Amino acid sequence: MASAEYGYSLYYPYIHFHDEKWLKLAALYYDGLGRIVPQGFEPNDSHTASVLRGELNFIRDLPPDVAEVDLVASEFLGFLVNEFPERQKASRLRKNERFSVDYIVG
Repeated sequence: MASAEYGYSLYYPYIHFHDEKWLKLAALYYDGLGRIVPQGFEPNDSHTASVLRGELNFIRDLPPDVAEVDLVASEFLGFLVNEFPERQKASRLRKNERFSVDYIVG
């Protein structure tokens, strides 16, 4: 029987977990969850989320940091260039300002 590896996942676009059953199920499958939480904001977590975050370190709060955006954008564009079927179009896509980090961040 084949097994799937789920690794870590990003809970997005919300901060608070809306479904307690889903959160418990995610804890069975994922190695951990990250969520984007602005600095200084303290989430009002349920007891389950508090235990998964504090005691088990399953939930990680990630700051909306530009460095993270740079990393994700770089990896994503690398993936596009490697997987894009036409190399000339991939090259133009990489140079296109619409896909620059400055555009994504604003």
